[in-house]
Amino acid sequence: MYNNSTTNANIRLKQDLAFGFRKEDEVLVQIKTKFPDAVKNADNFSIHDYCDPTNLIDMELKSRKIKKGSYPTVMLGYNKLCTGRKRHNEGLNKRVIYFFGFVSKDGKGRDLWYWEDDFTTEWDIQWTGSNLEQPEQISLIPMDKLIKF
Repeated sequence: MYNNSTTNANIRLKQDLAFGFRKEDEVLVQIKTKFPDAVKNADNFSIHDYCDPTNLIDMELKSRKIKKGSYPTVMLGYNKLCTGRKRHNEGLNKRVIYFFGFVSKDGKGRDLWYWEDDFTTEWDIQWTGSNLEQPEQISLIPMDKLIKF
């Protein structure tokens, strides 16, 4: 039996993944201006998108299709926060930086913002998902904690 909502969800998922992978390549150029040793992780489905092996920095990009400030918080997968902190506790990284790409205020380009985990702050954790997605835990990072890159 044909299930249109499942088919549409699969199409949307593929489009979102393609969008994210394109943005990872585009943003790496910007990241390298401040972190010249940054490289994209070889596995497209790594917990973090980039690393700087010289300086032991893990980095993640979340590309959003909204303008910054559209919501009071920005979502970050709790698994990413936990993995970054676990790697820090194991001495595998010194820093974890989360980049957020938003539509620019004029709507014609993209703005890049970031938040660096201090490994101590506890954020609001919630469950998200719909009947088409597996629920997942997310961290809600307040927009006012983001810094322009």
